[in-house]
Amino acid sequence: MEIWSIYGLYDPRKPKEIRVVGKTKRSLEQRLAGYVSEARWKRRLGRRIQPSHVWVLELADFGLRPGIRLIQACDRRTWKARERRSIRLHREHGHRLLNVHLGGNGREDGSPKRICDKCGARRKRRANGSYYCLACYAAWRRTTARAYDLAYKRDDRRAKKLNPTVKEFRAQSVTALTTIDTFKEGF
Repeated sequence: MEIWSIYGLYDPRKPKEIRVVGKTKRSLEQRLAGYVSEARWKRRLGRRIQPSHVWVLELADFGLRPGIRLIQACDRRTWKARERRSIRLHREHGHRLLNVHLGGNGREDGSPKRICDKCGARRKRRANGSYYCLACYAAWRRTTARAYDLAYKRDDRRAKKLNPTVKEFRAQSVTALTTIDTFKEGF
């Protein structure tokens, strides 16, 4: 029988208050590492970040890492109901949970999505085990590269307006020097 874990993430400064409830079939340490890396990855890519990821990143800014504790163990058939129940009970007991959903939203077998939600294409597997859509990734890279190119072109245009060429600089210097010499001769 496959064992699933309902876990709780907490602030190490306030270990009694659970902030996030979730489920995993991996070890708790692996899930915590995945949670932290996912939050950092989304921030780096500039993607929309869930409130729980914002909380994890705030802890990281203070040099802290959330703690993880096992709430209960269950099997494949009962994890959805138990996750919902755990979220509801923690909210009723006054925990300020950051869960967006009521629970039980994950895939039945715990495997990652193999089909892209945006374009419906089959997702490819990376070396680290995660999956990505090649078409959406290529489109994202094109738009990002285009944005960078436009920014560089804009900056070049500004630099050209602000910084004169060597010839113009010399002409301005000569004009300034003749003006100073003329000013001195007047006294």
